[in-house]
Amino acid sequence: MRNRRRNFTLVELLVVIAIIAVLAGMLMAGIMYAPAKAQKAKAQAEVTTLLNAIKQYESAYGVLPIPNGALSSGDGTLSTQDYTLMIHLLQADAEGLPDTDEKALKKLNKRWTKFMDIQGNEAGVYTDPWGENYKVVFDANYDGKIIVDTPVPGLNVEAKSGKFTYRFSAIVWSTGNDRKCESGYDKRADKKNEDNVYSFPTTWSSDTGHNISK
Repeated sequence: MRNRRRNFTLVELLVVIAIIAVLAGMLMAGIMYAPAKAQKAKAQAEVTTLLNAIKQYESAYGVLPIPNGALSSGDGTLSTQDYTLMIHLLQADAEGLPDTDEKALKKLNKRWTKFMDIQGNEAGVYTDPWGENYKVVFDANYDGKIIVDTPVPGLNVEAKSGKFTYRFSAIVWSTGNDRKCESGYDKRADKKNEDNVYSFPTTWSSDTGHNISK
């Protein structure tokens, strides 16, 4: 008895093509998402590296590595200039700095100890995978917490008496892939903070923003 060869119907061909299209779409989405995921993981590792360097400096000298002895802005964060000086300080590398800045940094790091030694890193340069400086907020009063008038963008902390309190000696964070951040609680504005990367674990909620993990 001869076997009769069965041909695919048009419907079956369309189903197969649809399945292939779905699988191809899933594969492309994975391929496109992989670099962003890798960049976020790199940023997470780098904020941890910078925070550890800050803590090691504090352990060695009993103070935080705050250039010029004070914060330059009223919201507890370092200015761009002071951030660069802090990186020089932690790297123990004054290349390219004026003599006055080099002398000032060597007073702050008397043993000229290298707290950060990143291969390929330029003197005074430590940026996130998207080319932006990391943001740093310090506990300048050394009371075990950071108290500021303006909240750290994206972090959901309830204000008390008009102040925002974070129980850390330092916070390091990145604005993420979009390089944007907003300080308010408007949902559309806070959406810009979803890709922020912090030096501690957080959980994201579209209603509240980043919540500090317990």
